[in-house]
Amino acid sequence: MDYEMSTKEDSQIKWLENFELKVPLLILRGTDRLLLTGGPRAPAGPTSPTAPGSPLSPVAPAGPGSPIGPVKPRGPSLPGAPSAPFAPWSP
Repeated sequence: MDYEMSTKEDSQIKWLENFELKVPLLILRGTDRLLLTGGPRAPAGPTSPTAPGSPLSPVAPAGPGSPIGPVKPRGPSLPGAPSAPFAPWSP
């Protein structure tokens, strides 16, 4: 892989070739993570789905007493669409 480095700090970034996936990997200095370049990254820190206190955390299931609450039924999304088997929710 031919890549022109613009600064000394850029030259400290190492590119590796993952021969199994044929995807370049980027090793960031000062971290223990490998990032696949060219794809979306998973959230890190308190926004992670498994982080404590996250709404998606498996600590407590969603229900009438949870902060998320039960799922409310919705009516048809388009005018003239066939109605749902339940009445539309209204506040």
